[in-house]
Amino acid sequence: MAKLLRLGKLNMLDKLVDADGRPTKEFLRHLNDMAGSIQATVNDLVKTEIELAVTTATTTAVETDVAAAARLSALVHSYIDFTGTVLTAAVSPTDSSKAEITVASHTRIYGDGAHANVLGGALDLLDLGTEYFVYYEDAARAGGAVSFVATTNYLDANQIGDRHVVGKITTPSGSGDPPIYGGGFRPWGAVLP
Repeated sequence: MAKLLRLGKLNMLDKLVDADGRPTKEFLRHLNDMAGSIQATVNDLVKTEIELAVTTATTTAVETDVAAAARLSALVHSYIDFTGTVLTAAVSPTDSSKAEITVASHTRIYGDGAHANVLGGALDLLDLGTEYFVYYEDAARAGGAVSFVATTNYLDANQIGDRHVVGKITTPSGSGDPPIYGGGFRPWGAVLP
């Protein structure tokens, strides 16, 4: 805490200079005391400003960390609200030796209650008879048109950061197989029918 600045007053009867015109010892002592008092007060003010800046920076960092943790928690606890089936896997209409996964339009419900409407899309020319994990990136969490990605590595589809998992589905084994429906997941702790 800063000290109050207190400066001694000069006495009118005190000599400022001696017979040779040099400052007297008493005057110099008084002047040095005042300079020391000013220096100590300024140093206390600077120290207080530094402490305040550090406290403000620390508070801001903590608030940022708390906001980031809340944002991550909202994503991790998000799920897809949809009617019917969110993922459909079928033989590709452009190449019968490949598969296509169609993602239905759906609503993403976040753990904090926010939601985003996501437009559907399709992933074509995928391998037949393969389990895929489907996800998209949405940093703004605004939904709309997103770019879906299909991966065979479940670790790539980890719901963290800006990555939103849609679900998993296995593509048909051969060109004569019917479409396969599935994917999507429910809120944490929900019992599936």
